[in-house]
Amino acid sequence: MYILETDRLRLRRLTLQDRADIHSVLLDAHTMTVMHLPCSEEFADQWLDRQIAFYETHGTANWYAERKADGAFIGVMGLMAHEMNGASVAELGYLIHPDYQRQGYASEGAKACMEYAFQVLNADYVTASIAADNTPSLSLAEKLGFFPFQEHIYRRNGEDVRYILYGVNRPY
Repeated sequence: MYILETDRLRLRRLTLQDRADIHSVLLDAHTMTVMHLPCSEEFADQWLDRQIAFYETHGTANWYAERKADGAFIGVMGLMAHEMNGASVAELGYLIHPDYQRQGYASEGAKACMEYAFQVLNADYVTASIAADNTPSLSLAEKLGFFPFQEHIYRRNGEDVRYILYGVNRPY
């Protein structure tokens, strides 16, 4: 069952059967360098398990994104639902497979996820936490109308990495 569809994409819940596809994006050295995350099968498997568990505990998480035309695995994108300062917030995230980057899939999917957050989850606000050196994602966030409002440091792979928290309000 698909959760979202766009002109070119279909998004659905991840399953354990998606392990090989998840490995193809999470074990990509460039992706993990940009994300400042460990590049290991153990990490990828734990990440997939967490996403599947979040569907039950939070109702949403990252979704499997496939191209409508041929079912090709494009990457993962979705929303992590939580509360911030008493308001319903959805955090947007995405990882696009290197073979499909710079083709508009992230933008198309992110827009659909934002609409889902506001219309289905009834979120007042959508956030995105992006590494300060991830220029393509910073540019996409601003293109989508997000604004930076806070910086924080995450400890990733033994180093302190500066992240920028972006947000966008529900359109009224």
